[in-house]
Amino acid sequence: MNDNHLIGLCHGKKWDEIREFLDSDSTNNNDKKRQFVCYRGEWDDYTCLHHACCYKGAPPVDIIKSLLDIGGKELVMMTDSDKNTALHFACDNGVSFDVMKMLIDVGGKELVVAKNSSNGDTALHYLCYHINRHTNAATNKIEQILQVADTETILTEKNDNGYTPLDYAIRNKANNKIKRLLQPRTINKIDSANINDDASNLVPDDHDNDTSITELQNQLQAANQKIADLESHRAEHVLLATRHQDQLQAANQKNADLENEIENQNALLSEQSANRLQDQAAYQKKIADLDDKIETHQTEYLRKIAHLSKETSEEKAIQDTEITYWKGRADIFTDICSEQKAELQQLKESSRHQDQLQATRNQKFADLENEIENKNVLLSEQAAHRLQDQSASQKILNAEKNNGLLSEQKAEQEKEIAFWKGRVNNLTEICYELKVELQQLKDSTRISIANIKRERDNDDDVDPSTQARSSKTRSRVESTTHAMHV
Repeated sequence: MNDNHLIGLCHGKKWDEIREFLDSDSTNNNDKKRQFVCYRGEWDDYTCLHHACCYKGAPPVDIIKSLLDIGGKELVMMTDSDKNTALHFACDNGVSFDVMKMLIDVGGKELVVAKNSSNGDTALHYLCYHINRHTNAATNKIEQILQVADTETILTEKNDNGYTPLDYAIRNKANNKIKRLLQPRTINKIDSANINDDASNLVPDDHDNDTSITELQNQLQAANQKIADLESHRAEHVLLATRHQDQLQAANQKNADLENEIENQNALLSEQSANRLQDQAAYQKKIADLDDKIETHQTEYLRKIAHLSKETSEEKAIQDTEITYWKGRADIFTDICSEQKAELQQLKESSRHQDQLQATRNQKFADLENEIENKNVLLSEQAAHRLQDQSASQKILNAEKNNGLLSEQKAEQEKEIAFWKGRVNNLTEICYELKVELQQLKDSTRISIANIKRERDNDDDVDPSTQARSSKTRSRVESTTHAMHV
């Protein structure tokens, strides 16, 4: 069973289940019962007694008695998160006189004078604020509270808003009896001499016996009522005057506090102003120092820029000279390549012409061979028919001699053709190598020009090592070009 089970039953006004729970065998242990009864809620710290006193006229007296018998004064004095006791809840919700009497009998004066933390209210403040919820029992409840507490103290006790229980009773239109009951006893003491003087005026003269005793009694009763009303009004005026005096004192105290605060603020502002003037002087000094530094840096930068501009101009002139030189060298190589291309073209055309001559010669050789063959055939036939003819033999010998001469001429022509073919191939290889070297030279020249431009655009000082590398590169390129030319 959960510890908050009894709280849930009291919150739901399930009185029969509460009786059954308190009387059950499972709760015969007094310590266990006390744990259930004195348990606080998780969110608002309400006990079961707080929940039981949340309803007008409730709860039954026997349940409150059972709870008080178990929890005792510890239960009655337990408060919620706003320091409200069960008596605060009872006065707020108009529970019965018997329930309030049981709570006060257990809690005593400590319970009656207890204040909550939300507004500094006692239970009597709550009762007077909700006076209409207590109907005819309000007078008896107030008297019960006044019997236990210090009357003068509790009647003059003010909450955080500056209100006494009488203030709330007047605001909620309580009857005159309740107002008189809530008046502080120092205010309720009226000058007896004045009252006796007013009453003596109502005593009939010895010589005036016409007034009846009944009329005198009626007049005396009316005078007493008038005195009561005057006392009530006087108490209200005195209370109002006291409240105004308290408010005036609070206003004067507030004005004094404001004046002190203004004086402190002025002193603080004066100190801050002095500090700001000091800070401003320091800032101005820093600004002046920074201006001097900036001027010095600007002068130094202008000097460096002038020096760099001069060096850049000289470097640019050198670079222009180098570029002109390399352009001239490139033009020379271009002319050489053009001449070599022309010579190669001539060689190709000569080779082509030689090929044509060789083809013509080969054709002639073929024709001669055919003719010789035909002649040989013819001679063979003649030799076959004329074996004895010497002249025919001589012709055959001459033909063979001519055939040998033609073979020698053909061999010489083949040697000449092979020579020119080799010469053409050698020239072709030389031109290809020159073309590759020229392309490399152009690439190296383009890279050198790009490096020179990049160095010229740089604002920093020229590195001597870079100049040395550039001179070394130019020397290497010139030596390579000379070697290529040779």
